[in-house]
Amino acid sequence: MLTPPLTDQAYLASQLQRYRVQPARSSGQNFLISPEVIEVMLAVTAPGPDHITELGAGAGPATVALLAQGKTVRAIERDQTLATILQDHVPRAAQERFTLAQTDLKTADWTWPTPYQIVGNIPYNLSGFILRRVSQLAPPPTQITLLVQQEVGERLCAAPPDFHLLSLATQLWAFVTPLLTVPPDCFWPAPKVTSQLVLLTPRADALPLTEREAIIALAKPLFQQRRKQLRGTLANTHHISADQAATLLAQCGITPQARPQEVTLEQWQELHEAVIGSQQSS
Repeated sequence: MLTPPLTDQAYLASQLQRYRVQPARSSGQNFLISPEVIEVMLAVTAPGPDHITELGAGAGPATVALLAQGKTVRAIERDQTLATILQDHVPRAAQERFTLAQTDLKTADWTWPTPYQIVGNIPYNLSGFILRRVSQLAPPPTQITLLVQQEVGERLCAAPPDFHLLSLATQLWAFVTPLLTVPPDCFWPAPKVTSQLVLLTPRADALPLTEREAIIALAKPLFQQRRKQLRGTLANTHHISADQAATLLAQCGITPQARPQEVTLEQWQELHEAVIGSQQSS
């Protein structure tokens, strides 16, 4: 098993102390100290492309392990001190396969001109931004392995009758596979929440971005009224009668009494097409 020294809490603490760094909770600095989680990441990334963009590399435990696996890594880390620690731990033999982007991941380039994948132990407060951006990348990565808050991971993987807007928005462009539940003690300092490692694999049959965004725009106000029946909320949001709304729903195999969390991915796509068709014919 590959065990980067940076997954050892005492060693990591000594490195941070050397550079007079105190983990900042406000910046989501909960350092991964679990070799087991790193091993699962490696197992998932191994068969994928050799080029990897790592989001929020931190002090670099995953970076070092990926380089040892033979991957070519662009590590994005905004914090100057953490970037220095990371660079200090990249073996000389791997330097030519390593690039450090010391910048905000919001502005950094995540793509490669060759097939690539994305890996990240991401700041939880940026989960929404990161998930939106990976869905829009061109060219898209072949796969994305992310360590996210468990609640986010569960929503990404959810299916009716527990669908969420995030489930819909993500599954319109990717297949989502839960990989591992990661308890707080896998980090230092330990966060107050459990995490989850998930794999996102872009769909070959994904609709164009504009169509996906239109489906999400249709669904968003309906998900904001999760307890209400779709017949009423669809009628209100599109300024049509309840009978017209019921007809549109029936065309898609959706009962008028259904709630948004009970509607399947395919039915959301069909409902969007039905609404567009009714608008064009009116």
